[in-house]
Amino acid sequence: MSPLPSTVPQSFMWLGALLPSVLAPMSFIEEGFVTRGGYQNLLTTGFHDTAPLSSQHYLQFILVFLIRDLSFLGNAENARGASVLKWLQILLRGKLTQEPSDDGRRATMFRRLGWLVLYSLAVLLLSCLLFLKKEAKPAGGPTVRQPFWAPPGPRRSQCPPNHTVANASLSLPNRHRLFLTYRHCRNFSILLEPSGCAEDTFLLLAIKSQPGHVERRAAIRSTWGRRGEWARGRQLRLVFLLGVAGPAPPAQLLAYESREFDDILQWDFAEDFFNLTLKELHLQRWVAAACPQAHFMLKGDDDVFVHVPNVLEFLDGWDPAKDLLVGDVIRQALPNRNTKVKYFIPPSMYRARHYPPYAGGGGYVMSRATVQRLQAAVEEAELFPIDDVFVGMCLRKLGVSPMHHAGFKTFGIRRPLDPLDPCLYRGLLLVHRLSPLEMWTMWALVTDEGLKCAAAPVSQLRGVG
Repeated sequence: MSPLPSTVPQSFMWLGALLPSVLAPMSFIEEGFVTRGGYQNLLTTGFHDTAPLSSQHYLQFILVFLIRDLSFLGNAENARGASVLKWLQILLRGKLTQEPSDDGRRATMFRRLGWLVLYSLAVLLLSCLLFLKKEAKPAGGPTVRQPFWAPPGPRRSQCPPNHTVANASLSLPNRHRLFLTYRHCRNFSILLEPSGCAEDTFLLLAIKSQPGHVERRAAIRSTWGRRGEWARGRQLRLVFLLGVAGPAPPAQLLAYESREFDDILQWDFAEDFFNLTLKELHLQRWVAAACPQAHFMLKGDDDVFVHVPNVLEFLDGWDPAKDLLVGDVIRQALPNRNTKVKYFIPPSMYRARHYPPYAGGGGYVMSRATVQRLQAAVEEAELFPIDDVFVGMCLRKLGVSPMHHAGFKTFGIRRPLDPLDPCLYRGLLLVHRLSPLEMWTMWALVTDEGLKCAAAPVSQLRGVG
């Protein structure tokens, strides 16, 4: 093993060495995925000649590695491994059952203890990450903010500014003026790219994320984004959509994620709310090149809970060759003229009284036919700062009317309803704004066959209108 770099905290090196030592005697570690020294090697490989990394980044490395092992062990198709969700479901119900007294009782106890250790470590690491993020304070004096379109670092955009537009928009807030100055910049290179879709891909899950949202991606991979029996043989493909967000997290963490999970799609433009439209444009190009055969595409944020079995059940009755865009449709929305909110749009950028009907950007589903028609529309349309409204503008040009579905809750579940009632989630397709811990817990509860609900809310699955 290579010597320990001075930038690696000794406490995390100790944790990397401890994990396989604790798990190895539990007789459920299969050859090829959790090996003695594996976590240790992860922390000591590729860190030489790099800038010092923070404790938060080391915890992110260990969390990603741990989630990979949980996903492998929890794969329902692996006959030798039990599902981590089953043990979590038992814990949440508080009903630990008695195992029969036979020769395998001790091995079963070790397996359960192993799952408890793995899950507890994942929760502990996630809690530490959230704490470190909350406590983190910028060091030094004021920082110089780069234009939103320009990725941080020594790289520079090859697209020159439009000075005529810049001089004509001096009265606008700086962000809006920069957007207009560089709105013509529409071509950015791919930094990290996953493999293309399988020929029989039924549903592409395209999730908007950011480089620092490691724990959100880990939660999705280990819950509704993973393969399971509930897919009933239909092929799913998960892809995370990223821009560039400065030195945190380090490039080697994203490179490891990309190599290990093959689901990172990153472009060379900066992460910014106004750049979500660029993500839409570049996603459409990638789908046309690498995933044109997908029957349907779900596009959403990385803090949404997707009840994939319900989505698949809803799509059973739809032909991918016909137009469909379904979600939480917003009609007669007024442009926000308040300069203090991020959704502010001045009259000079949009003069009409209302936006066209559009589906909330938290999550919606499109058919292959609509995706293909949208690809041409986004190339011709002038970019707009708000991505879901931009898609609505393109749909209006195409003559496609988005379909409202009551099972999409892009504004979350509001009181007096319980926002964390698993029985409520069983009848929904998508709910916005869940933390990673809430996502793990809710998925375990919703997929638990032992969950007792007063009535099955199946009517929501066809709640179109």
